[in-house]
Parts: sequence; C-alpha cells; structure tokens
Amino acid sequence: MPSASLDLHHPTWNDTLAAREEALGNRHMREAERWTVCTRRLPPLAVSHYVRIQDQTGPHPNKWDKTDIIIEVRQFDQHIVRVDGSGRITLHRRGEISLSKHHNLNTLSMLTSDTPLSCLPSPLPHPPCGQRPAHSLLQPPTG
Repeated sequence: MPSASLDLHHPTWNDTLAAREEALGNRHMREAERWTVCTRRLPPLAVSHYVRIQDQTGPHPNKWDKTDIIIEVRQFDQHIVRVDGSGRITLHRRGEISLSKHHNLNTLSMLTSDTPLSCLPSPLPHPPCGQRPAHSLLQPPTG
C-alpha cells in the first residue's frame, strides 16, 4: 500500500516545476518595477463628490461623457455612483472616475496622502440651470 507522503511525480518534473517558478518569479519582480515607473495614486474621492465616468462600451468607448455623483466608497478603489439623467447605479474603479468641474477646486490642492477626509470641505452643489457655478462668481463677468 503506498504511503501518503509518497511523491507520485518523477523527479525531473519536480525540478522543471521549481525552475519554472523561480524564472517566473524573477520575471514578475522585474516587470513590476517597470510597471510602477509611470504610475501614481489618484486622490481619494468621498461620498457626494460630482464626477465624470469613462464610457466603457458603445460607439465612443473611453470617452468621459457621463456625469455622476458618488453615493458609496468601497475598498480597493471601488466607487458606487449614480448616473445623472438615467439614475442608474453602477460600480466603477477609481481609474474610470474623474473629478467634475462642479467639484470644489480648492479640494485638489489640499489633498495629500495623509489628509483625513473629514478635514476636507464638502463639494459644491450642481448650479441651477442658467446660473453660473459658485467658483465663477468670484470673478467679475467679462463683456
């Protein structure tokens, strides 16, 4: 009767498997360094921030054509947003979300990696139709 600790693979296969794991591990570490050269962390978003999402399908993929409001922030850079117009609720990664012009412009300059979200000002509301956004009221009208 064979023992439970008996290795059923031929030693050549075990050696090949070990060499393959070592080579792939080295390649993965080398590629990870190359991938992180041009990457950066995006600033965190909070509930009620106005954002734009990137369209993933349709006639114009990768176009930032939908406006939304964040209704929930989840782990691993996932955000639940409500699409303006349709009211549809969708899940998006942080890379597919961009801050909208309706967001408080001073918030971006205040963000650092260690800034708690409770210290940030709340975002500006959407302006009513036909009115200028609040941040443009600080500048006198031209013309």
